[in-house]
Amino acid sequence: MHARRWRAVCAALLSAALAAVTPVAQAEVTLSTTVERIAGTQSTDMSAPPTGTLTEVLPGDVLRYTIVFQNTSSQDVAAGSVVITNPLPEDTVYVEGSAAGDRTSVTFSVDGETFAAPEALVVGEGAAARAADSADYRAIRWTYQPLLAAGETSEVSFELLIP
Repeated sequence: MHARRWRAVCAALLSAALAAVTPVAQAEVTLSTTVERIAGTQSTDMSAPPTGTLTEVLPGDVLRYTIVFQNTSSQDVAAGSVVITNPLPEDTVYVEGSAAGDRTSVTFSVDGETFAAPEALVVGEGAAARAADSADYRAIRWTYQPLLAAGETSEVSFELLIP
């Protein structure tokens, strides 16, 4: 693909990194997302390292998203109330097994609306139905299980391949 097309994909990747948190009365949870290239091709700038801060994506790159969330209020957030949902941009493939988050449950979606464990996801209908694989995922959801105390910070992450 042309570099201009991949710059557009890069912009979409950064936009998709915006995650949502279930509203909690009197508490405020802020999010900060970073995207970095962890493996793949060299950019067109030969002085740029193959890993590090994302400025452009190329086929074969593997990107790691890290979403840091912090309770910035003086109120604790109830256990199970912090829910982060991250859509996966088109023209990317989720790297199987890469979703991580301390003390979180992780589910996936093939339609962006219904979430389940990987073994419960199906694509297609009738005779064409099959078990979903990581290339079919369109979104990831993390539910932070414990209470998020005032001032506490945690993070979740995942990786994408640019085919």
